[in-house]
Amino acid sequence: MTARHVVVVGGGFAGLAAAVRLARAGARTTLLERRPFLGGRAYSFADPVTGEVVDNGPHALMGAYTEALDFLREIGASAKLRVQPRLRVALAHPELGLGEVAAPAVPGPLQAPLALLRYRLLGRGDRVRLFAGALRLAARGRGLAGRTVAEALADVGQSPAACARFWHPLAIATLNETPETAAAAPFAAVLRRAFFAGARAARFALATVPLSELYTTDARRAIEAGGGTVVTGAAVASLALEAERTPGRSCCATDAASAPTPSSWPCRAPRSSACCRPRCAPRRRSARSPPSAPRRS
Repeated sequence: MTARHVVVVGGGFAGLAAAVRLARAGARTTLLERRPFLGGRAYSFADPVTGEVVDNGPHALMGAYTEALDFLREIGASAKLRVQPRLRVALAHPELGLGEVAAPAVPGPLQAPLALLRYRLLGRGDRVRLFAGALRLAARGRGLAGRTVAEALADVGQSPAACARFWHPLAIATLNETPETAAAAPFAAVLRRAFFAGARAARFALATVPLSELYTTDARRAIEAGGGTVVTGAAVASLALEAERTPGRSCCATDAASAPTPSSWPCRAPRSSACCRPRCAPRRRSARSPPSAPRRS
């Protein structure tokens, strides 16, 4: 019996995960990616001027991201992560200095709430409203449909200071999108699953290598080991649909030399320590020396 041929369009995190599991399940798998490299919105590139390696995308994972962490284990990449013993994240403010969202050594369910209430970059009133707002957002679920993160934060009474010094850096770090355009529902899911689901869920897992090295090479190797094919520089132009079947596709291979350079695309990834500035520079690594492991912050 001939194996079913499945084409996966897009070589980002989701596309690579789908292709890996299809190939290992025995399907004849072809993954097509229009750009000359894999990674989608989570990749790294060398700055053409400085030579530094820049991460683009959500490079901070949390213990609540169980499926993403399972996928990294599946392709043999989990050793490239440094997992915190418990939640501790430093944020920098240009005038107030450093502040930490740090979980104290208390029973698991209390760690993340107490970390929010102890955050020194906000006054006492804002900290109480921060915790109350987090609870309200986490509980709303489907009621956030069609709302952006910025709108949802206004709905639960968050101050400009709380947004600038906590909420906006968190939204950008976890969703890789500005609060004005990011959907509120998945952000609420992050709060519910990460901050109110126990100590293990709230821990951060930081990559010790640039994002592209974290998973794209291992995922490609797994696809090819399963008999699949990965084609970069192949843009899918259209799909030919017939009722519930998709019998064919048309695509055009693009010359990688003519593709736009990664440095010309917007990069919203925050520094390894989140920043409270409205526009935050991406995390950079030196391409001339091996990347160092991030500090346990």
